[in-house]
Amino acid sequence: MKKLLTNPLEKMALYANQLSLENLHKPLKINGREQASYNELDVVTESINKMRMNLINQINESEEKNHILAQQSKLAAMGEMIGNIAHQWRQPLSFITTTASGIKLNNELGLLEKEKLTDYTNKIINSANYLSHTIDDFRDFFKPNKEKKNFKILSAFERTFSLLNSQFSNNNISLIKKILKMLKYMDLKMNLFKY
Repeated sequence: MKKLLTNPLEKMALYANQLSLENLHKPLKINGREQASYNELDVVTESINKMRMNLINQINESEEKNHILAQQSKLAAMGEMIGNIAHQWRQPLSFITTTASGIKLNNELGLLEKEKLTDYTNKIINSANYLSHTIDDFRDFFKPNKEKKNFKILSAFERTFSLLNSQFSNNNISLIKKILKMLKYMDLKMNLFKY
């Protein structure tokens, strides 16, 4: 009786107690068999193994759905970041285009003086540098492993708000300047913070 009934039931109980995600791939074996026979214990064993396989399939489906959601979240964040970059770039690009058109028109009309040309080209270079810095700011903002260094909290807030300004204005959110004044006071009092 013990060999036929108690030992297999103890094996089932031990298997059920030790079942976890790490060993879910191991099937329950009673009497060294995985296949069902005509014995009731083998039928229960087969049912437990079918349940185990259903769990494995559901876990795999859940992981796949989580992976898809994570990818969609990353794409949404990238789209948001690209929207912020586009907003930051519109004004400088417009300025560069307008200035280049002004140079061309003044040159065609014979009105382009050397001082004006130098002024225009300096403004274009400054705008191009601004565009480059904007890309660096966004890249650094989303970098996961930043080196710890001293910084002024006011400039960190100002840079963050300038990067996110388009989101704020698109959602009719205005920045309260008193916060920035308080941060400026904190920077003066505490000099530098570490993060």
